[in-house]
Amino acid sequence: MFAQKMTRKLFLLTAALMLTVVTFAQSGTCGANLNWEIKEGTLTINGTGAMYDYTGLGGSPWHAHIASFTKIVVGEGATSIGNNAFSSTSLTSNITSVSIPSTVTSIGTQSFFFCGLTSVTIPDGVSIGYAAFSRCQNLVALTFSGSCASIGVQAFEDCKSLMEVIIPEGITEIGDYAFRYCSSLSSISFPSTITFGEYFSRSKTINGCTSLTAINIASGNQNYSSEDGVLFNKDKTTLICYPYAKQGDYVIPNTVTDIYEYTPFEDCKNLTSISIPEGVFGFYYGIVMGCTSLTAINVASGNEQLSSENGVLFSKDKSKLICYPPGKQGAYVIPSTVTQINAGAFNGCAGLTSVTIPASVTKSYISASDYGIGATAFAYCTGLTSIVVLNPEPVGLQKAGLYGYAFDGLTLSEITLYVPIGSGDKYGATDVWKEFNIVEGNVGINIIPKDTENAVVTGYYDMLGRKLPEEPRQGLYIIHYSNGTSKKVMR
Repeated sequence: MFAQKMTRKLFLLTAALMLTVVTFAQSGTCGANLNWEIKEGTLTINGTGAMYDYTGLGGSPWHAHIASFTKIVVGEGATSIGNNAFSSTSLTSNITSVSIPSTVTSIGTQSFFFCGLTSVTIPDGVSIGYAAFSRCQNLVALTFSGSCASIGVQAFEDCKSLMEVIIPEGITEIGDYAFRYCSSLSSISFPSTITFGEYFSRSKTINGCTSLTAINIASGNQNYSSEDGVLFNKDKTTLICYPYAKQGDYVIPNTVTDIYEYTPFEDCKNLTSISIPEGVFGFYYGIVMGCTSLTAINVASGNEQLSSENGVLFSKDKSKLICYPPGKQGAYVIPSTVTQINAGAFNGCAGLTSVTIPASVTKSYISASDYGIGATAFAYCTGLTSIVVLNPEPVGLQKAGLYGYAFDGLTLSEITLYVPIGSGDKYGATDVWKEFNIVEGNVGINIIPKDTENAVVTGYYDMLGRKLPEEPRQGLYIIHYSNGTSKKVMR
């Protein structure tokens, strides 16, 4: 009995000592002259000088007690916040606030990674390290109390609740992907000192900022300017970047002569139309890729290089079809003036259901710039069910190279290819074309669903609606019947 009582007392004493150790373990050193302590839900760091750097997420000595505090106070005198100091391994971090003193000059790599912070104020002159606040997904407010020495790569990446950023004067460059995937960010303002390095990169600066409606530049900037939330070069001759979430129709200013080749309108899903002024000569299909609401690209009549018809972009003489708006729906008949369909012209036009390629598109592949149908011209047109080709000779497709094939992303055997009488074998023996479901002959296409069996033909019309003197012997035309129906026919 006595032995049992002694064993019990020793057990209780050991437990008490262990509890004491755990209690006292909620304090320690975190720098040569810095100490830390957790008390009443707050982690306080006092002393002077630099904080130690820690290895890996959750590598700091207080991480074991992360559930016991929600607030961090770094006292005056500390000069740095170490690498991985307050990082967490998951979104379960309940750290909601931090006080950073004016004496801090650097915030280390991943120092607040995955923290639950809702707001943060950055002192004057601080360098912000790689991914310092990355994935702080509750961070709503970011404030700079003065200038900022630097903002590192991915510094605020994936801060999904961040709504507005005003970058202070003094900073010249921002690390790649610093604000990537900040999906609630509606406005970002850059200072007069910003240079963006060699050039502005949409993908590296605002990629994934899908709520962004305004990019603002301070008036004193020597290289860039902004107007109505759109980014330009200083004298507004080059349009550089249009915000992802900006809505409605957009009229490009008359000062613009160049549209930045690095996809300035890419994935602007609320953009409905673009009007191009007289001075803009270059326009590439990638400029509007992913603009799924875009139904019209209009060109000023005085433009010497470009033209438009029914919202579709062409070369001035309409010999080249340059870009079909990704948001247009239904069937489309390409004008007979067209001899070349440019690379990517219809890329991603998921609403396109049928396309008619005129006999004027005749070229075999000759060179990288001379061909009938360009690389990725109809790629990912996932709603496409039929193609009508009026040329009896198989039309040349641009060699894929780095850009992909004309029909990338499509199951060609599920698409009907209508070809003229006698040309089925030729198309069936030609690479790519042979993969379609080929139909040749005098076939009706897009028949209006009414009975025409007992109706009388009242006229023949071309694809522009002009009445023909007699039924054509070949080509695509429309028959009108006495009962009010019509049928599109190819011979």
